[in-house]
Order: sequence, then structure tokens, then C-alpha cells
Amino acid sequence: MSAVKVSEDVPRSAEETIDAVLYTRHLDQIFRKNREKDPRLIWQYFGSPSGILRTYPGKAWTLNFVGFPNDYDPRLRPWYIAASSGPKAVVILLDCSKSMAEGNRFKIAQGVAEVVIKSLSRQDFVSVICMRENYWDDIGTWHEYEIEVLGCDYNKMVPATSEQQRNLLVQVKNLTPEGTSEFEVGFRKAFELLSNSSRAGCLSTIVFVTDGLDSDGYTVRCGPGYYARSGYVPGPECRYNWETLWTEVEQLNREQEARIFSYLTHLSSEATKKLPGKLACDHRGSFKVLSDSRNLITKMRDYFNFLANSVQNTQSYWTSPYRDASGLGMLVAYPVPAYSTKIKQTIGVASIDVTLDEIIDHIQKEMWGDVSTFIINSFGDSIFHSSFSPNSEIASDPFFLPIADLERASNETMPEFVSIERSMRASRTGQQTVNTPGKYMTGNRTYYYTSLNNSDYSFAFVIPERDHVIRYLSEAVNRSGLGVSYFHHLTAYASKLLRKKLPYAYEALEGETLNQSNYYHSTFFLQSGCFCDLFRYLYVMSPEEATLDVHQFMNGREKDVGCWEGGRYMKHVRAEVLLTSRAGRIWRESFNASLPVIQVYMGTERGVVRIFPGQRLPRTYNAVKRHWYKKAVLFPNKTIISLPYLDAIGHGRVMSISQAVFQGNVTGDKSPLPVKAVLSMDLLYVNLQARLLDVIASNKNARKKGCGTLYRCLEGDSLAVKHVCETRCYLFDEDSNIVIDDRSGYQNSDLNDDKMVAVSIGVKEPEVMEQLLYKHGLFKLIKSRDYHGTCHTSRLASMVTMDGIPSTAEEIDNFYRLRGPIPDFSDKYGCVLDKITFQLQASNHTADGGGTFSGQILGPCTTGTYYVEPLPLTNLHLLVVENRLAMSSHPYDFNCQALHSIVEPAQAQVSDSEASCQYHSVFAKVQGMEESDYCPALREVTLPCGFSTGSGMQIITEVLWLLVFLTIVKNA
Repeated sequence: MSAVKVSEDVPRSAEETIDAVLYTRHLDQIFRKNREKDPRLIWQYFGSPSGILRTYPGKAWTLNFVGFPNDYDPRLRPWYIAASSGPKAVVILLDCSKSMAEGNRFKIAQGVAEVVIKSLSRQDFVSVICMRENYWDDIGTWHEYEIEVLGCDYNKMVPATSEQQRNLLVQVKNLTPEGTSEFEVGFRKAFELLSNSSRAGCLSTIVFVTDGLDSDGYTVRCGPGYYARSGYVPGPECRYNWETLWTEVEQLNREQEARIFSYLTHLSSEATKKLPGKLACDHRGSFKVLSDSRNLITKMRDYFNFLANSVQNTQSYWTSPYRDASGLGMLVAYPVPAYSTKIKQTIGVASIDVTLDEIIDHIQKEMWGDVSTFIINSFGDSIFHSSFSPNSEIASDPFFLPIADLERASNETMPEFVSIERSMRASRTGQQTVNTPGKYMTGNRTYYYTSLNNSDYSFAFVIPERDHVIRYLSEAVNRSGLGVSYFHHLTAYASKLLRKKLPYAYEALEGETLNQSNYYHSTFFLQSGCFCDLFRYLYVMSPEEATLDVHQFMNGREKDVGCWEGGRYMKHVRAEVLLTSRAGRIWRESFNASLPVIQVYMGTERGVVRIFPGQRLPRTYNAVKRHWYKKAVLFPNKTIISLPYLDAIGHGRVMSISQAVFQGNVTGDKSPLPVKAVLSMDLLYVNLQARLLDVIASNKNARKKGCGTLYRCLEGDSLAVKHVCETRCYLFDEDSNIVIDDRSGYQNSDLNDDKMVAVSIGVKEPEVMEQLLYKHGLFKLIKSRDYHGTCHTSRLASMVTMDGIPSTAEEIDNFYRLRGPIPDFSDKYGCVLDKITFQLQASNHTADGGGTFSGQILGPCTTGTYYVEPLPLTNLHLLVVENRLAMSSHPYDFNCQALHSIVEPAQAQVSDSEASCQYHSVFAKVQGMEESDYCPALREVTLPCGFSTGSGMQIITEVLWLLVFLTIVKNA
């Protein structure tokens, strides 16, 4: 059965609400039939114009941290918006004059703008104009104001991307009503923007919000005053001539034929309807009076119904990715509009969806070596790129960067890629070789691209020349000595099914302890990409059935045909399972409980993870995306020691030591052999820290200047007693982050992963970092912008944002009436970050005596002598600072703080306005192609529009005269 969710703004007792609930109940039968035809349809849902959502299968709605249901209005969700209207250009005209400051007039205007902006999609173009003009006040003071075009471009409409919407919403929220009314210039600018838009041939609408007053009050004057004998005489009071405006708009709209939708925010008299009402009715729009800002979507039904009913196109497409409201991550949906041929109206939108991770996993199943991939839409936006952060880490709807900006180096034009992008945006299939250096890849490489069926998406594989030959592991013919490989879902082996089918497994695994780590055997785990039909594995089969099938195939002799020939598992996955079983046997035989090693594991290129002691891994675990795996692949000839991190299995704060595994024999320092797996082991941070410090620290009894010791700075100096020096020792990695510090470290009991912020050597030893950066050239400074960043309301602790917490009496009343809005209990939100980081320069790694650096430091923070030396065949460097004397302990020492500012990694949040506008300029510069000017055919929709400007007495008088006239006619 399905379930219904009613938006909090929708009246439950309204007739249209009840009707929508009743007529959508018949969808259950269709939902069930669809599910029978395709069991992969996990979620089906339908949204109505009245704000009703029906989902199948039914589920309890998600709750916020205080137990109230999270609000959800389908009419503002990307899937509904994409299907309920076609490409369009929308200009929002806001009356920002001083009279709008009274009562809640401007709040209503801001609410209208917010609703319209949120109802747009990537295919639309939008501008918001704040209309006002200069004035003198009643005491002769000049106030300077002018019309303001919000957004990133004064002369052009901007595409309604998620980042542009965020920018406009922030700017609308920050507007304040000031100045006198000036509508002619505002409408003139609106029609200029519409005529210059790439949507000029599509549907064009103007949304006009005003209080309808022709005066802004006694204090607003349209001319300077003068001084008379009696005192100061103010200038003339501003009065607007509506006739001039109507004539101007009539002339401007002859070619554009834009529809005007007018909304009045204050009905002080019937006369205030005249201005907005006539504009709307003369230009085939509609007019409404809005008394408050609640449930504006329903109150603006005339506008949204018109958009839904005006487009003849009933074809649907996959939407751009967006964050799921229920926490499933990034989704793409396939919505279809429901159009009634009886009432000639759109009555809702039906949709299904799929997570972006599922699409990416499907595409990346056949990747190998250094092959990369990306997905773009018809606009050239990057939906996915191999360089992106995991989708689960994106905290808000993302910026979709131009693919050219990701594939082309900043100083390269790369004309070959212009041709590739043009073909992909046109949904063509082809291939092209490029030799111009790119942003992430150099050398000859071939782009193989095609489109995804029934979508405006295209994807490409980028294959370097060295990876044109695919190298797969061969399955062992002789399996003697390999033993049995056990799937990681150990508790399933205790089920009735597996004890019947695999009776030997229960005894071999010591069945009584299957819910703990198993020290008798290693286990293997398969990432999602190893399964041909992941849906069958996750949703159709029970955990016991899945474990049985995996166990029997991986240990059996069934032919390994792969997915393309009807198999259940990716080809060569079994070869990796069998090969890693040899490593599992070695780990088990050499395991020593007295060693500080928690676990040993190996992740392969195709997604097999072998771990000892045997234990269950999370279903979403992906080894190739973990830090230890990526670093080992990046530096294949080094042993990688990681920063402390929280283990995904639950062991707490650990450090991993990892090494790349090659296919073949490695000779020399540089090897062209491909990395096929990464071997790693975890140790508790406190244990590894103690052991490494024992290695790098000097014997304190033998030497007085060992790591962490204190001593007099200069022996024999009469002032030495006043100065105490020390020796400090550090191990830092290729990103300048401190791995081991002899003085302080992470608290192993602290389980908040957000507190594990990497500390650079520049934070602890700024003078040393300055010389490593600018004198020795060991590091180089990297400036970058992260459009998918995550910010926190508090750096170290979860904290509720104050947005949505009721504070005024009105908000408190709404809280009890609507049971919200209340924010989720999270301190994270998506943001754009400018970052400064440091990266090891490999070319200088062996300079000055095999990579050893030394020198004197005499700076505002510390003085002393330093020695830096690389640890052979690792990613670490050892830093020892002797005779270290802190020059200033004052936290506000200007010179010391200035030095810190140039040698420390940093990140700063970029405002939504700055980020979206800079992104817009980069997008326009990099894209190098015109936006699609596709416009679907439009239906001629006639809207009822009327307004009355007469008073009640005038209406009664006119009715009486009509009755008298009819009486005279009848008697005649």
C-alpha cells in the first residue's frame, strides 16, 4: 500500500486537499503493476498541484530531532518542477519603495520571489529586479536609490542553476524597502532582459509584486524644497501616473508577448487593485490579492497551473542530480506529467528515481589502471567526475562545474576537447585521441563517449595509452593449499539454510563466536561493483541466500562468464578472491597477539577486500575510495603511513601502514607495472605513536638533548638560567601534515571524526616551514576552490542552527500550528571553500644531500637549529628542532601571527553571492558554446482575470440605476 504526506502549509480540511487524497488512492494498483513488471522500482511517487505526495511503498515519514515530521512540499522538489513546466524566462519585479515597509507587505513580496525562484530548474533563465528611485524627504535630505538587478549579471538573465538560485534567495532576503516608486525603468529593464535571453523564443513571464499605492507617504518627495519666511517648505509629494506606465508596457510587450502575473500585497482600498490588475489582465496574465505569506504556492495556483498547462510537451527526461530529502544522498529522477484530457489541465507529476551512486557504480565496473570517467548533461555540466568527492559527503545541492574546466589545464586551450564536448552534448557516440596536457592527466589518451538512453546525459571513459591493454588476474588452476574462502557475513553461516548446505563451514568457523572477530580464518568482502545485479543481491535475496550464493560460486568450479554473458559476478572477481586467500593464510599463520596490529587487509582494484581477523564490513564500504588505498596508488613505490582516522569497522582511532601491490616483478624505483591491489594493516594510534617515538627519540641518559627534553639554552651563560630550550621531534607527510608529535597527539577516546583536523608543520614550527617552502623548495603552495565543501556551525561539536527556531510570537504560534519548521540536528551544511594547501615537490625531494635539509631559525615565534630528513621508502619526513626557544608566548604577537598566516594551510568560506557569480563567469568563459535554445510548442491558455476598482457605495448606486432603468423599460 502507499502512504500520503501533506505539506505543512496545506490546509488539511480544504476541499482540494481531500479530493487529491481520494483520487490518488487509485494509483496503488498501478504502482503494484509497475513493481511486478520491474522489481527494481524501489520508490514510486506522485505529487499533486495541491501539495499532496503519495509514495509507494508506504513508509513512516522521517522525523526531526524533536520528533516532528520533516516538512516536504512536492511542488518545490526538482522532480516535480522538471515535469510540470518547460523552458522559460522569468523576470520577478519587486516594488521596493518605502510604502512596502509597512506591515508585512515586503515580507509577502519576498515570499513570492522565493517561491518563484525555488520553482525553477536548470533549463530556465531568471532575473530579479528591485524597483525604486531617488527622493527628497520632508526636511530636504537627498536619498539616493536606483533600480537593482539582483544576481550576477546586470545585462543578462542567468540560468536558474542551484547555485544561482541560492545567490538570488540570499539577495532577496537581504533587501530592504526604501526609496520612491519607479516602475517604468523597471519594466523597461525587464523587457530588455527577456529580449536578450536565450529563452527569448520560449515562454516569457513577468511576476510583479506591489502594494498598488501611487504615493509613498508624506515623507517621500519628488523634488527639492525651499525656505520661505515661515520656514522650510518640502518639495511636491510623489504621485505616480499609472497611465504612462500602462502605455509604456503596452509598447514594450508587443513583440515579446510576455504574460504578466500581478500580486497585490495590501488592499488598503479598491483603488490599489487598478495598477497591478490592469497590467495583468491587459497582458494575458492573472491578478491576485495576497493577505499574508503563508501557503503561497497554493495562493499562486494561477501562475503554476498556467506553467503546467501551457507546454504541449509530455516527454520526460532524467533530472539533474539533487539531494534526497530522506537522506539517500544524490538522486536523479525520471518524472512524467499527468495531463487530464477531460479538464485540459495537468493534475500532477509521477516519478521514479535512482541514486547517482548506482549509476556511477554501473559505469565504473569495467574501469582499470588509471582510466577515468565523467558524466555530463546537455549543458556541459559535470554530473560526475573521477576527481569529485564521494556523493555521500556532499552536504547540499552541488555546483555543477563545466566539464571543460575539469578536463583542460588552466593554460591550455585543448581544441580537441572542444570537439569532444560538442559531440557529447549532442548525444553522439565516438572516440578521439588527445595529446595536449590536461588538468588531471597528461600524455596521449583516448576519449570514448556515448549517451545514456532516454536522457540528456553522456558519459566518457578516458583511457591513457599505457592502459589500452587490459591486464586481468588469471584464476588459479591448481587450488591445492588455498583452503576455503568465507564471505564476511559470518553470522549467516549459523543460519539453518547454510548449516544444511554448508555443514563444514559452521564447525570450521567456530560457530559459537560468529558474532565476533574470527581469528581462525580471514574473510572476503565484495564491493557493490563486483555484482552484476546489485539489486538482486541487496533486495531480492535474503542475507543468508546471498551468502550461500557468493560462497558456492567463489569456492566452486562454475564457469566465470562475467556480466556480459549472463553471469552473476564481474569476471575475474573470483580470481582475486582466490589469490588473496593465500595472503589470508599467511596472515593467520604469522599472527602474534602480542603485536599492536589490529587487523591486516588487502583491497583489490576490482573491489575484493580480504581481511584478517575475519569480520563483517559495512555494506557501503568501498576500499578504493578510502584514504589508505588512494595514497598508496598515488605513491606506489613508497610505504604509506596515514594520518589518524576513525576506523570504519569500529576499532576507534587508528593509523594504517599501506603498500601498493603490483602485477609482476618490480625492478628499480620507477615501474610501469600497474597497481592491482593495496596491502594495509591498522594499528591503534597510541600504540604506533609510542613505538615511532621510541625509534626517533634519542636515549635521554646518553644525550641531554633527546626528543622532548628540556635544558638550558647556553651553558655558561649567566642568563641561561632564565631561558629553557627544548628539542622537538615530528614526523610529517607529503601534505606537510604532522603524523607524530613528541609532545601531543589525538585523544584515542575522542570518537568525533570531525575533530580530527590535520595539523600542518607550519602550525607548530612556522619558521621551519617558511624555509622548507621558500628556501629549500621542498613544498609548493596550492590554491584551490572546493565547490562541494562542508562547513560547520561549530568546529568541534554538533550544534543546532538557529534558522527555524521560533523566537517571535508569530513564529511560536506557527510552531504549534504547523509543528515546525525545525532544523535537523546537524551542524553541517554545504558551502564553497577557498583552500590553501602545501604539496611535496618530488623534483626537490632528493636535493641537498639526498633530501636532507638543515638550517638556523631566528624568527618572531621561535629560534633554534633544525634538521629534516626523509624516512627511506616512506611518505614521511623526520624533523628535529634543537635548542628551540619560544620567543613569544603572547597569543596576539603580531609578527608571529603574520608568519603563521603565510605558512599554514587555510580555508575560508566564500559567500554564496561571490561563489555563484565567479562560477557564472568561469562557466561562461570556459563553456564556449551557446545555451540550447530548444523551446517546446505552447498551448494557448486563457486565464480568467478581473479586478474591481469601484467602492461598495458606487456598486450599489450602479445596481440601483440598473433596476430603475429596467423598470422604465418594462413599463414602457
